[in-house]
Formats: sequence, C-alpha cells, structure tokens
Amino acid sequence: MSDINKISVMSSFIKDKIDEHGWSMKKFIEETGLSQGYAYKLVSNKRDFTPNDETLNKIADVMGFSDKDRKYLLNLAARERETGNIIYEDEPVPELPEPGPAPEPAEPAPSSDPPVPEVTWTHRKVVLGIIFGLLGGLLLGCCSSSVLIPLVCQYLNIQNYPYFHGF
Repeated sequence: MSDINKISVMSSFIKDKIDEHGWSMKKFIEETGLSQGYAYKLVSNKRDFTPNDETLNKIADVMGFSDKDRKYLLNLAARERETGNIIYEDEPVPELPEPGPAPEPAEPAPSSDPPVPEVTWTHRKVVLGIIFGLLGGLLLGCCSSSVLIPLVCQYLNIQNYPYFHGF
C-alpha cells in the first residue's frame, strides 16, 4: 500500500465502528453533531490532526462504545499527541502505561547560590549611624557630617564592628 493511501489506526477504528452500526456518514454526522468536513477527514486517509478527548468521548457516547473501546480510542489519541505523529496500521500501536501511584517528590537540589549572610545588629547600627550622621550633616552643614558620623557610631557603641577602623 502506498503512503498516500495509508489510513490511520484511529480513522480505521472509527470507520469500522460506523460500519458495524450500519450507519452512513450522513447519519454519523447527524448523531455526533460534527461538521461534515471534520467527520469526513476524521475517517479518511487525509487525517492530519488528533481529535481532542471531548470529541472522542462524544463519538464514543453516541455510538455506545464499550469501556474497552473507549479506552483504546482515548489511548490512541494520547499516544498521537505524545509522539506528535499519526499512528498508521503498519506500525505497532504503543500501549500507554497504566497510571500508578504518584512518585515521591524529589528533594530539592542544593542551591548553587552562596548563602546570604545574616545582617547583624552591629551592622545595622553602623548603617543607622551613617544615616543619622548624614542627616545631621545636612541640617547643620556639610562639614559637620564628618564629625557627626563618628559621634553617632560611638554613641551606638560599635567600636567592635569588624569593619570599624577607629576614630
């Protein structure tokens, strides 16, 4: 059979079910509510899409598919979506694994970012001292900030701060 005349497994399956019911395509279209173009393309060798589960369930409901046939049709669609290819008759139909218990969540991988150092109270005092010294310098004149910053730092008792170089 040439590649042009290949019919997909899903199209063949639906077409066989229509024939089993003794339905014409017109009856199939009326019962399912699908558009004529969509329905004809669905069962032809020119199908280039995978119908969504809602459409397939509607077809299965209207045609009275058994649970086994419904599952087979939905698995075909899922496999086509997963692989991104239409499944043809001369290819084996892959089975989807049964859903099992949810896997245990993996432990988060250790971050490659360096740990953020904790800001100590002494560090905060230095920042406060600089801010108050600068604000005081603005209020009293620029030159006084060089005097106020060390005084505020001394008042806040931060001489033991590791970055303190003394006054």
